[in-house]
Amino acid sequence: KKEWSPKMTFGTAFQAVIEHGPEKFLDRGDGLYHIRESNMPDAVVLNRSDIELAIKFRQRYPNIVHEIPDKYYLDCGEFIALISFKVDGADGLILHENKTTDKAASHDKYFKSMQWRAYLLATQAVKIQYNVFSYRIEEGTNNYIVDLNTFTFYPYNHLETDVRMFCNSFYRYCNRNGVLGYLKQNVEKVN
Repeated sequence: KKEWSPKMTFGTAFQAVIEHGPEKFLDRGDGLYHIRESNMPDAVVLNRSDIELAIKFRQRYPNIVHEIPDKYYLDCGEFIALISFKVDGADGLILHENKTTDKAASHDKYFKSMQWRAYLLATQAVKIQYNVFSYRIEEGTNNYIVDLNTFTFYPYNHLETDVRMFCNSFYRYCNRNGVLGYLKQNVEKVN
């Protein structure tokens, strides 16, 4: 059973407003937004100012298609890696990954990630934009203050080589540590 921390519930609720809009969650009786998604144990109750940045984000990017699952097969020599993923959003050939954090947004943290490289390789998008929503609770209240930082990454020469090297390195790590059996082995036909 999944344990839900306050950070996880706020992040999931904030993302739900980005995906579905605020109207779905508005309780006309109390004027608050009661957000319950993804098997959350309880609804998160937020006021308009808590989700204002999510609403503005939706207005700025009205054409985003949200939650796009996909998979990509990468020939790594002695095995074929199946990369399964779900992009938070796509606006044409531009991918969007939304993150919420109670820490300062760090370009280096996201730059070092293999996630964006795999997504760009698999989708052939022209760029990926990380939308990092940093939040804190206003002192003396229960109100959230949310700031947005964006980091954009582009395809580059040898992108496929880097993703393949990562997959091979991970495979060797699992083999060396006797946990190769924990990797899911698919017998799907590769097209």
